[in-house]
Amino acid sequence: MCTCAEGYIDINCGIMDPCESSPCINSGSCTTVFAEGTVDGQRTEDDVSFTCACTEKFTGDLCDSPLEQTGGGANPNLAVTIAVPIVVCIALALIIGLVVCFCITKKKRATRGRYSPSRNEINGPNLQMAGMLKPPPEERLI
Repeated sequence: MCTCAEGYIDINCGIMDPCESSPCINSGSCTTVFAEGTVDGQRTEDDVSFTCACTEKFTGDLCDSPLEQTGGGANPNLAVTIAVPIVVCIALALIIGLVVCFCITKKKRATRGRYSPSRNEINGPNLQMAGMLKPPPEERLI
């Protein structure tokens, strides 16, 4: 059994340890992986690789990609993205409702008007009364 110098692995210490260069970033831990079916002493550097065990905040082969936050903290952009369209839809519905009410009220007032003597005086009487009544007798002077 050989005791390998730092940075070398395998029975004959002929293969460089891929984890020696610390390829995992963001506090990831490196683990050396041997290809399946290889026998100690007959391995080459192509038969050895590594994997990174990442912390909970990172992912990827080298722990170089930050994880998206899927919960816990509130995302203010998400709240704005949802709230603004809802407020706009409510405001639009109120405006449309007010316009419809105004039109209905105006239509009802046009068909159910109120009596206005001043308007009738301007338009004139509807009937000609001159032929229906006898003129009063003339006054006589004594």
